Amino acid sequence: MVDDALLPLSQGEFNALINKLGPWGDLTSRNNPIAVAVSGGADSLCLAVLASRWCSNLVAFIIDHQLRPTSTAEALQTQAVLTTFSIKSVIITLTGLKKNASVEEHARVARYEALSKACQAYGCVDLLLGHHAGDQAETILMRRRAKSHETGLSGMASIMELPTVRLVRPLLTINPKRLRMTLRCESIDWIEDESNQDLKFTRNQLRKELSSEWETGEKVFRLIKSSQHYSQQRMIKNEKQTRKVCYHLSIHPCGFALVQLDSLDNENLGALLRTLSGSIYKPSHKKIMQIFDHPQGCVCNGLRIMPLPSFGKAMCIFREEACVEKHKQAFSGTMWDNRFRVNILSHSHCGQVRIGALGKAYSSYVQARTLPAAILKVIPAFWHDEKVVAIPGLNIYTDKKTQDWQILFQPKVPFTESYLF
Repeated sequence: MVDDALLPLSQGEFNALINKLGPWGDLTSRNNPIAVAVSGGADSLCLAVLASRWCSNLVAFIIDHQLRPTSTAEALQTQAVLTTFSIKSVIITLTGLKKNASVEEHARVARYEALSKACQAYGCVDLLLGHHAGDQAETILMRRRAKSHETGLSGMASIMELPTVRLVRPLLTINPKRLRMTLRCESIDWIEDESNQDLKFTRNQLRKELSSEWETGEKVFRLIKSSQHYSQQRMIKNEKQTRKVCYHLSIHPCGFALVQLDSLDNENLGALLRTLSGSIYKPSHKKIMQIFDHPQGCVCNGLRIMPLPSFGKAMCIFREEACVEKHKQAFSGTMWDNRFRVNILSHSHCGQVRIGALGKAYSSYVQARTLPAAILKVIPAFWHDEKVVAIPGLNIYTDKKTQDWQILFQPKVPFTESYLF
């Protein structure tokens, strides 16, 4: 990583890196292209160029954050560069981001949501990201100083499977200087983001701190080496815990879970709460421990945790009624409450069907009363003209026309991790 710092990344080396992160299927199929996120910076631009020579079905998504006056011009400039390499590209413009103390985090979340939607629209199963060894070292150092758990110290995963797309980072072991050298050798210009020099952001401070380390590479090497150790331990632990939890956990299609708390540790309970709430992040360690300390029930992350005598020792975890999303129009692909995806193959009420919680209408469905009212009230249903027309999770349909309508429980992050480090 260090000795080759001034050598460009060869096509053969790149192909070897990315091929082992497959399976990739038909690399020429236009029906399921492979996506690459391109910011216009050296890292993602180099990734796009090398990926375009590795496969012929690549589509680049260029994110315009609208956070700088020049952002649109830079997106167009990046698109022009990609066009010279015959790389199909699409500019995605984000709106509503505000420059405040949380701008980095808000921009990151908005970026991934936009990229995920674009991948679905273009039929992309895989999304390539340009994170490199420098990004990995910064991430690990940041988490180490924040006294992160061993799970966090494993760093970024080479493969991270989300419900709608697979994130792939083939460059995590590559020195960023090599990526810039690759572009220079082909006289390719890239865009330098001025915000990367702003030292009010923690990551930029760490980047500056580590910049001189690339000459000897000792500190960077130690950080990467430690992450490899923790990542191996994490994958082994995930497999063991997943096997154990499968015997004590049941997740219902309606989005609630039955679990014996004594079968879970802090990490597993945090992952379960993240999944059931539709959040990206786990609750804090303190909040999770409060659940273990209050076995009679509590509220956390927009979820209610309470015992159900009818299910023995099991605790039920379900959406808190006050936190559930309001009704919204339902089309195929609609996401509701950050957890449910609509799938309507055909219907005669286009634009008039809504998805929303069952609410007060729960009392009309006596056949479902084996569940407590608190759970029934937050179960998703299809509505039309203020009437419930289907509750797919309970296999209830008021009309034959609705029997192929689906509400799929697909939270942003799955409970069981399938990351590859």
